[in-house]
Amino acid sequence: MQNFKLILNTRNKPFFPIIIQKKREYSQNKSKNENIAKSAIDAGECIGDLASFLGVLPRAREYYKHIQNISASKVNVQVLEIAGSVKSFMNGLKVLVSLLINSLKYRFFIFKNFAVIMREKLIWLLEENFSSREATLGKAFVFADLSSAPESIYHSFKVIGILHLVAASSANIYLILDFFQPLFFPLEYLFGQKCLCFAKIVLVIAYFILINGHFNLIDSSPSILRASLSVILILAAASFFNLAFNRLNVLLLVGILCLLINPLYIQSLGFQLSFLASYIILFYWPFVQKKLGKSNIILNSLIQILMWPLLLFYFADINLIAIPANIIVTPLVEFLTVLYFLFIFLKNLRLAFLPDFIGSLIYKACNIFFQLLANLEKLPAKAIQINDNKYWIISSLFLIHLVLMYLILRDKKLTNQKNKYRIFAKWSNWQA
Repeated sequence: MQNFKLILNTRNKPFFPIIIQKKREYSQNKSKNENIAKSAIDAGECIGDLASFLGVLPRAREYYKHIQNISASKVNVQVLEIAGSVKSFMNGLKVLVSLLINSLKYRFFIFKNFAVIMREKLIWLLEENFSSREATLGKAFVFADLSSAPESIYHSFKVIGILHLVAASSANIYLILDFFQPLFFPLEYLFGQKCLCFAKIVLVIAYFILINGHFNLIDSSPSILRASLSVILILAAASFFNLAFNRLNVLLLVGILCLLINPLYIQSLGFQLSFLASYIILFYWPFVQKKLGKSNIILNSLIQILMWPLLLFYFADINLIAIPANIIVTPLVEFLTVLYFLFIFLKNLRLAFLPDFIGSLIYKACNIFFQLLANLEKLPAKAIQINDNKYWIISSLFLIHLVLMYLILRDKKLTNQKNKYRIFAKWSNWQA
C-alpha cells in the first residue's frame, strides 16, 4: 500500500529519470497505471485488519451527519445511514471471511503435510524392519500400496485372483476397529455410546487419510472411499440419530456420493467391482445363507460366480482358481493384516521385545503365504479363455442374477405377508 500511494502521489512528477523514447509510452499508460494504483489502494483498505473495519462506521456517521445538515429530508438521511451501516458491515464480514478462509487453507496444508509425513514414517518403519518381501506385503495389506511391489508378486496376485485383497476396503476398516476395541471400553464406560461412536468415526477418517497418500478425495481409491463413507454413515445413523437403516439404501447413497465426488468413477473397474461385491453380500447372501447355511466357502463361491459376467466382459476369461484361493488365503491375509497393525502400534510405543516377537510371527506367516502362492500358481487349468460366444455366456450368467433376484423378492413378499397376518392375529386377540 505504501508503494502504491508513493507511485500515485508522484505520478505527475516522476522522480526516476525517464528516457525520452519512453515518454510516449508513459503518457499513454498513465491513466491505466493510476486506475491500477487506486484499485490496489481500495483493495488494501477492504482487506485490512479488523481495526480498520471498525473505523469505517464512525467515518460513515460523520459523513451522513454532514448530509443531514444540508438535507431537508431526515428520512432520506436515516435510510442512507442504514445503508451505510449495512455496507460497512458487509465489507467487514467480507474481510473476516477472507481471513478465515486463508487461515483454514493454512491449517489444512499444515495438516496435510503432517498426514503425509506420518504415512511416510509408518511405511519407512516397515521398510526398515523387514526385508523387501515382507515390507511389500505390509504396505499392501495395511496401506493398500503396491506401487513399489515387484512385478512377480503383482503377477501372482493377479493370476490367482486375490488382487482385490490388496485394495483397502471394509475388511480393513472393521479389522482396525476390532483391533482398537479394547481402548474403546473406557470411553464407553466413562462418556457413553455417542463418545464411542465419535471416536470410531475419527479413527476411520484417520485411517482413510493414511491410506489416501495423495490427500485428494477425487483421486482416492473407490473401495476405501466406499468403505469409509459406509462405516461413517452407519455409525452416525445408529448412534447419533437413532435411525433404523437398510444397508442397501446406505450402499446406494454412498454410490451417489462417490459419483458426486468423482463422476469418472463410473468408468473405473475398481468402483464397479467394489460396489458389485458389496451388493452381492447385502442382497444375495442373506437369502443363500438361509437356504444353504452359513459357510465361508459358499460366500466366496457366490461372490466369484456372480462377478463372472463383469470379469468376463473385461478380461474374456473365467478364473477357476480364484474360488479356492480366496477360501484358503483370505484368513491368512486377515491374520497378517492384524499382525502388521500390532507391529506398527507396538513399535511406535517403543517397546523392546514385543515388536521383535510380532516381527518373527510375521516372517513365519509370510513364508506360509508365499508358499501357498507358489503352490496355487503351479495348479493346471487356472482359467478358461473364452473368445467365442462371449456375450452369449455373459447373458446366461446374467440370467442367473435375474432368477436369484426373482426368488429373493418373492421370498421377501411372502415373509412380509406372514408378518402382516401375525400382526393382525395378535391385534384381534388383544381386542377379544
